[in-house]
Amino acid sequence: MSKKTLIAAIAFLAMAIPAAAAADPVSAVEADLTQLTSDVTAADTGLTADLNKVTSDLQAGDISSAKTDLQTFQSDRQSKLGTVKTDMQQLKTDIQAARAAHVDLSSLRSDVQSTRLAVRSARLDVRQAALAARQALLQLRESRQGSNGRGNGNGGTSTNGNGSTSSALTGASTVIAGAGNGVSVTLPSGLPSSGSSH
Repeated sequence: MSKKTLIAAIAFLAMAIPAAAAADPVSAVEADLTQLTSDVTAADTGLTADLNKVTSDLQAGDISSAKTDLQTFQSDRQSKLGTVKTDMQQLKTDIQAARAAHVDLSSLRSDVQSTRLAVRSARLDVRQAALAARQALLQLRESRQGSNGRGNGNGGTSTNGNGSTSSALTGASTVIAGAGNGVSVTLPSGLPSSGSSH
């Protein structure tokens, strides 16, 4: 084989390999599902941990730390759910490409089921953590109202007065109520049924 023929063959292979990868819609959708599952799991872990910190702060009567940790939760939620939305958009794009190419995606049933289970788990975990934080908030509010009714000081919390405490608790209540929505993701149509609802 001549040197020119060898170089031509290498150049052809270099162009053919990426084209073959791009021409495999099943692999693209499978990779999207894997990435989505990973990012949903990361959101679950991070957001649940954030809300657990808020719960601990409220149980300790530390309103200032609870506010800081709620801000961290909000920031993390925006960031992590933004990543999940990007994953979803890529998944939709690749599903559309697979449909346009009349590719059967039924081999991905177990991947779809894994992704759906991760989404369901994340939704429930974050919702449960939000409920625990809400319960801690209600208990703190009740203990403060009880101690104020008895005319005894701060009830174990350090604040700059009842007005600022009440405002902080109301703000926390609003954020925690919104957190109860958890990680809400609906997989796009065009995927094979996993045999369970999402």
